Amino acid sequence: MDNDATRYGACQAYGCPLFGSIGDAGRWVCFCHYGRPLAAYDDVTRELRGPLAPVVEAVLLIRRCYADFFSSPETFREIRAGLLAFGRPDLCYSDTTDRYARCWLARLEAVLIDATAAVGFVHAPAPRAPLVPVIGPTHIAGFLPDQPGDDE
Repeated sequence: MDNDATRYGACQAYGCPLFGSIGDAGRWVCFCHYGRPLAAYDDVTRELRGPLAPVVEAVLLIRRCYADFFSSPETFREIRAGLLAFGRPDLCYSDTTDRYARCWLARLEAVLIDATAAVGFVHAPAPRAPLVPVIGPTHIAGFLPDQPGDDE
């Protein structure tokens, strides 16, 4: 029985396609799930499997070929074609920005981390403006009838 939750080396977040590369409280999780509360795991995984799937596939292919494109140039072409089809030519390997394939891998992983940074976190509600102006402290004597000192 082989599913995403029991694959050897996989992230412990159910359904996550990435490798578990960081130890977190006795579990191996990927760099996107690291440091997140358990309640946020599903939201992060949904992002990785949804709109970020081509970038995730590029990261997995680079890691699977150990960033050695001399022995597998077809993998390099496959990654490039996938990123171009995704509409992100800026993520393709560039001799000016990526000195080595590992630099390219780090850049792609940084894109995934940035894209999932706010996913699954509950933000504090925005402060509300008061609905009525506050008058300030008042003394109760002005509201009570028949106080001593009243001239009638």
